[in-house]
Amino acid sequence: EPPPSVYIFVVDSVSNSQALRSLPKTVSLLQKEFEAVNIRHVNKVGENSHPNGMALFFGKLIGKDLDRSLFGLPKEPIDWNTTEHCWSYLDDRGFVLSDFTTKHGYVSLMAEDWANGVFNYPSCHGFEREPVTHYMRPFQKHYEKYGKESAKYQGFAQCFETHTFLYQYLDAFIEKYPRHPKIAMTWATEVAHNDVNRLFHFDAQLFNFFRKHREEFDRSFVFLLGDHGIRWGAVRNTWIGNREINNPALFISVPSYLRSQFVPALQENSGKLLSSFDIHASFVDILNGPTIGAVRGPTGLRGNSLFRPMPPGERSCRSLPIPVQYCLCEWNRTLVEEETMKEDVGKMATALLNGRLREEEIEKECKKFEYENMRKMEKIEGTDGIHSIVFRTKTCGAVFKAIVRVQSINDKLNVSLVSDDFTRTNSYGKTAECMNERAELRPICCCK
Repeated sequence: EPPPSVYIFVVDSVSNSQALRSLPKTVSLLQKEFEAVNIRHVNKVGENSHPNGMALFFGKLIGKDLDRSLFGLPKEPIDWNTTEHCWSYLDDRGFVLSDFTTKHGYVSLMAEDWANGVFNYPSCHGFEREPVTHYMRPFQKHYEKYGKESAKYQGFAQCFETHTFLYQYLDAFIEKYPRHPKIAMTWATEVAHNDVNRLFHFDAQLFNFFRKHREEFDRSFVFLLGDHGIRWGAVRNTWIGNREINNPALFISVPSYLRSQFVPALQENSGKLLSSFDIHASFVDILNGPTIGAVRGPTGLRGNSLFRPMPPGERSCRSLPIPVQYCLCEWNRTLVEEETMKEDVGKMATALLNGRLREEEIEKECKKFEYENMRKMEKIEGTDGIHSIVFRTKTCGAVFKAIVRVQSINDKLNVSLVSDDFTRTNSYGKTAECMNERAELRPICCCK
């Protein structure tokens, strides 16, 4: 028998509970026929697809150094700065799909439903050479550049959706290599990124795809996952939406002949706090040929393989590389009602936000933010003045969320930032296009 194949289905912006609500047929099929395990408490490590993709497929922490002051700990440095993860090519730097091909002879496929995908968005270098055996980006670039011509060539009456090509491509890939070990990653962005209602229709298509290739998936590792939850819209503004955004979906099934070995560990880990780095470690574990007899899994990584018992000790946002503003762990909170205090904290938080513009030297490109109102302010109980705040600015109508420390120093109110940065909770769209060269700063910029 050849080594087991690996199939990774990423559906952008789908949280764990959103998958249960909106992909019921697919989830039911995976659980009943492939004994898939629902890994319930995965915590995202970045705001959008790019940092989460870097964690999933390179095992690298990017963005800003992790602020650990909430836990009385020093900052934890990132692995790659912007030059390393965006303004440099990613070839030969540990992309896990490439490693399967170069180290173990797997044939590989990578397909996204838009050309400016996870490693290129919005203007990063990505790969200089094809990172996999079959790479969809050249087709996608042409298709998007010549939209009308492409539609005519495909046939107007065929009603192709953006994700249709992904699964046509994957279907041909599976048929082409019936006895060869394969690794494939498809990343469907358009189906749910701006409107989760389309998932119900997508569910039937994905369900049929799994049924068609039932025998192939029964002898393979299959990962169905999101990169984060829905980032804006009506759902985002609910209590569950606030939690979902940080809790991407993850369902894993293993080859039928390995289930007795690996499913118990997956079930044990399914109730623990995990991160995108643990998923990456699981890919590396498969790459290295996991055996249940080994005491330790892959070493030198930020995460731990889900196919093995987790190391003893605390698993929390204090001990794991998870930015505090995305932490799934819940604290008791008390709503702050005093209007004067809320206004003062909101204005000071806006000043801190403008300080970020000066710190990043982007004041020439981005407008100065003007405070409008405090949407919500909660004191986290048992802490030294730590508060969760949501406030709106008049500038671009931007809504921000942050974790701050509120103190009285010499009878004067002082506000300092505890989270690594401010999180934008509504869409910034084209208002941040002047920051395309520095994608991580788009959420905090309203272009002049």
